[in-house]
Amino acid sequence: MISKINKIKEFGIFRDFSWSSNLDEFKKFNLLYGWNGSGKTTLSKLFTALEQKNDVNLLKNLSNYEFSFTIDNSTSINENNYTTNDLNLFVFNEIFKEKNIDWDKEIKSILLISDELITEKTELDQKKTELGNENKQDTVLGKIKKLTDDNEGIQKDIDEFYSKSAKKIKEEFKVIDTSDTYYFNYDKRKFQNFIHSNTHQVQDNSNKLEVIRIDKLKESIKPNILKKIELNFKNIELTWLEKIHLKVLDVLKTSLVVNEVKRLKEYPQIGKWVEEGINIHKFYNSSKCEFCNQELPTERLQELERHFSDEFKKLKEKIQTAIIWLPQQKISYEIFDNEIELYPEYQDEFKNIKKNIKNSIETINKLFDMWLKSLEQKKDNPFEILENISAINFEELEQYNKIITQSTELVKKHNHKTENFAKESNILKSKLELHYATTFYHDFELKKKEKTILKNQDDLKALIQTKTDLEKNIRLLEAKLSNEAFGAKEFNEKLHKFLGRDNITLEFDNVNKGYRIIRDGVQANNLSEGEKTAISFVYFITKLKENDNKIEDSIIVVDDPISSFDSNNLFSAYSFLKNECENAKQLFVITHNFAYFKLVRDWFLGSKLNKFNRTSVFTIDVNIQGLARNSTLKKAKNSIIRYNSEYHFIFSELYKYKNISLDETNAYLVGNLSRKLLEAFLSFKHPLKRNDFKQLCDDSIADKLLREKVYRFINKYSHNQTIEFFESSDDALLSESNTIVNDILENIIKITDPKHYEEMEKLCQE
Repeated sequence: MISKINKIKEFGIFRDFSWSSNLDEFKKFNLLYGWNGSGKTTLSKLFTALEQKNDVNLLKNLSNYEFSFTIDNSTSINENNYTTNDLNLFVFNEIFKEKNIDWDKEIKSILLISDELITEKTELDQKKTELGNENKQDTVLGKIKKLTDDNEGIQKDIDEFYSKSAKKIKEEFKVIDTSDTYYFNYDKRKFQNFIHSNTHQVQDNSNKLEVIRIDKLKESIKPNILKKIELNFKNIELTWLEKIHLKVLDVLKTSLVVNEVKRLKEYPQIGKWVEEGINIHKFYNSSKCEFCNQELPTERLQELERHFSDEFKKLKEKIQTAIIWLPQQKISYEIFDNEIELYPEYQDEFKNIKKNIKNSIETINKLFDMWLKSLEQKKDNPFEILENISAINFEELEQYNKIITQSTELVKKHNHKTENFAKESNILKSKLELHYATTFYHDFELKKKEKTILKNQDDLKALIQTKTDLEKNIRLLEAKLSNEAFGAKEFNEKLHKFLGRDNITLEFDNVNKGYRIIRDGVQANNLSEGEKTAISFVYFITKLKENDNKIEDSIIVVDDPISSFDSNNLFSAYSFLKNECENAKQLFVITHNFAYFKLVRDWFLGSKLNKFNRTSVFTIDVNIQGLARNSTLKKAKNSIIRYNSEYHFIFSELYKYKNISLDETNAYLVGNLSRKLLEAFLSFKHPLKRNDFKQLCDDSIADKLLREKVYRFINKYSHNQTIEFFESSDDALLSESNTIVNDILENIIKITDPKHYEEMEKLCQE
C-alpha cells in the first residue's frame, strides 16, 4: 500500500508540499476533500503517472518536478525510479476518460469496451483519417492530389514557356534574315532541344548580352557578304631599329682632325657664316671681302682652307645624307587612315586598334624626330661630338607589334567570315539564340520549377507507398475488427443500476466496429455530463476485472465520479463504488462535492470499516507562497467530520476568522468561504434568484457601501468563480478587509435572519 507522499515540488499547483508530522499516514480507506481549484486534478494526475509509468507524454509539459512516495512504510518511489514501480494501481479521472473513451468520432457516441480493441479501433480510425480523401489537403490522398495537381500546373506552365519563348525567338530572327529556314520555322521542339543541349550555358547568366551587343549581333547576322581585305601590316624588327640607332650615333660621334680655327670651332654660327662666305667668294671669284670691300689676305684664306678641309666637307655631306634619309624611316599611319569596311562585329575592335596604333606610331616617330634634331645640331657644328641621344623604348615597340598582330588577326577573321560566311553567321546566330534562351530561362525560373517537379515526384513516390501501406493496414484491421463483438449484457446491467433506469444501452456496431450508445431505441446524442460520467465509471470498474485481476489486490484511486454539472447520480455513484470497491487493497476517493464526501465519509468512518482504524480523512487546501498558489494536504478538521452539511462546515470555518486581521494566505481562504456561504444562505432566502449571485446580493444587502466592499473582496480573493461586477486591483483592499468576516456574519446573515445566526453561533461555540 501507499503509506504517504513525502514531497511534491513544482508539480502543477503543488509547488512545495512536504508531508507534515501531524498528518496521519494513508490507510486502507482514504478520503480527500477539496474545492475546485485546490489541486485535486493535479494530485490524481500524479497517481496516474505511477499507474501509466510508461506513458512518456503524460508529464512532458512539466519540468524540474520532484515527488516521493513511501510504499509499505519502507520502499521509496520518486521521480527517478517511478517507471519501474510494481504497484497494481488503477486511477479513475479525466485522463482515464480521455484515453479510453472517444465520444466524437465519425458516428457519435461510439464506445469500445476493450483496451486492445480501443487501440486497434483508434489505430484504424487514425489510419483512415491519415489516408483521408482528395478534398482534405492534410491527408495522404489530399497530399497526393495536391502534388499531382501542382506538377500538372507547373508542367503546363513549362510547356507554355517553351511555346511562347520559341515564338519570340522566331520573330526576332525573322526581322534579321528570312532566308534562314531553321529560324524561320523555329518552334517549341527546337527551343526545347536547344535548352537541353546547352543546359550549363543557359544557366550561366554571363551569356545574357547587353542591348548594344545584341544590336551588333543582329547587324552581323544579316546576309551581307563583304569583300576580302588585302592589307599587309608589318611588325617593327628590333634589329632594324637598332641599326638606325647605330648609324645615327656613328655620325654624331664622328670627330675631325684638322687645323681648325679656334674661334670658328668655338662659335659654330660664325663658322657656318664664314663657310658660306668662302663658298660665295669662290662662286663669284672675288678677291675682296664682300662685307668690307678690303682685299682678302692670302694667309687668311689659306688658314680658312685648312679649317674647311675635304674631311670637313665629307662629314658635312654625311650628316646631310643622314638628315635626308632618317625621316624616310618613319612609320606611316596612312594604311589606317584608309577606309576599311569590316563586318559590324569587328568594327568596334578596329576603332580601338586605330586609336592605340596611332599613339604607338607617334611615340616611335617622335624618337626619330629626336635623332633628327641631334643630326641638325651636328650639322651646325661638325666639330661637336654627340654621344647621348634618346634610347629605344622597347615596351612601346612591343605594344606597337602587339597592336599590329591584333590588326592582322582581325583582318584574318573578316576574311575568314567572307570565305565561310554561312558557317560564321550560324555561330553568331547561336550566340544570339543563347542570349534569348538564357534570358527566358532565368526570367521564368525554369530550373527552380523543374526542381519543384522532381521534389514533388519524390514526395509523390513516398506518399503513394504510404497510401499502399495504409490501405493494407486498414484492410488487416478491418478484417480483425469484423470478427470482434463483445457481449454488453453485463455492462448494461451495471449501467442501468448506476443510472437507475434502463433507457440507455450499448449495442455493438459491426460496420464501425464499436459500441453505439442507444437511448430509447435510437442512437444517443447530447449525452449529459452525468451520463458520460456514469458510462465512464462503469467502464472503469469493468476494466478493473480484466485479465483476471482481483479487486482485493488493487490500489484504486477515484477522482470525482460525480459530474460538476449533474449530481442526480450521487447515490448511484456512491453505492456502485461501495459495492464494487469495498474489498480493494487500498482505496482513495477524491471529491469536491460535499454531499458525496459525506456519503463516503460515513461509509469509511462507520463502525464496520473503522473499528481497526483503517480510515484517513484529508482536505486539499490552497495557500499563497510568494506570489503563487500552492496546494497542500492537511488533516481533516473535526468540523468537516462532524457536520452533515457543507453549509455548517463553511460557517464554522468562517466563524474562526471573526476579529482576525487577514493576510494574503487566509484572505484567499476567506474569499472562497465567503462566496460559498453567502451563495448558500442567500439562495435559501431568495430561491427565485439562486442562479444570479449579483441579484441575490443586491436584494439582500441594503447598505450600498457594505455591498460594494463585499463584492470587491470576493471578486479579488475567490477562486471558486470569477465575479465580474467591477474591476479592482487595489492592493489596499486587504487592509480594508480586516473586518470582512464580521461584515458578512454580523451585518448580512445576522441582520437578515437573527434566529438562524444565533443558533449557528451556538453550534460553532460548542
